[in-house]
Amino acid sequence: QKLLWFHLTYDCVYTVLIWGAVFNRAMTREYDIITVVTCALKIIWLPIELARIKYGYKGNINETFPELIAFLIFTICFVLPLSVLPLIQA
Repeated sequence: QKLLWFHLTYDCVYTVLIWGAVFNRAMTREYDIITVVTCALKIIWLPIELARIKYGYKGNINETFPELIAFLIFTICFVLPLSVLPLIQA
């Protein structure tokens, strides 16, 4: 439960920093394919992240197994690759 709380707190900071970087990149560079793909992936990332946090809290509070599995699937398959994307950009 504490891990989810800290993750939600730092997720807000991460979102602000990443969106600031995306807007800065869009304003200072010409529109190449990487900038467009990055913006699109971050737009997709936000609702997936909100759903993942919701499943984590719901599964933890109600102690239900399907929500916790959904949390893990969202983490491994969607959020982890989308979070690593800014690290590998040029």
